Amino acid sequence: MKIKHVILLFLVAFFIIIGLQAQTGKEKQTRKNAEKIEYFQKLFYQKARKEVIKARRKMQHKETQKKMKEADRRARRFNRKNNVLFFVKYIKRRKVKK
Repeated sequence: MKIKHVILLFLVAFFIIIGLQAQTGKEKQTRKNAEKIEYFQKLFYQKARKEVIKARRKMQHKETQKKMKEADRRARRFNRKNNVLFFVKYIKRRKVKK
């Protein structure tokens, strides 16, 4: 009989603790707004960064601009070629081990 009471007490305490930790609608909305603000700040930073890079390129001579553009193309090509999806690496490793 006492074991049932102890188990019942633990269950009641468990549900009370969970109820206290639940978020209200305003807290969820506040968190959602904060995430949205953070997203837009990142987006604004990326746009500003692109503008700074464009301005720095405009300062260079035409020959240097062409070299910079070619270097970017090579980097993009290299990164695209070496960007393998994570599960493809895993599958290749698994095949080699067998």
